[in-house]
Amino acid sequence: MFDADLALALAAYNAGPAAVLRNGRAVPPYGETQRYVPRVLELYRREAGH
Repeated sequence: MFDADLALALAAYNAGPAAVLRNGRAVPPYGETQRYVPRVLELYRREAGH
């Protein structure tokens, strides 16, 4: 649905896919989601060794 875009997939998990689509396939401007996506991406990168 989000063409393997991990940030959008995380945003959809947190805020719902409809919110991502309503915002033009972008991370919605919700405070919780804006904090959640970069935090999870950072943890993922750290664990993956990137």
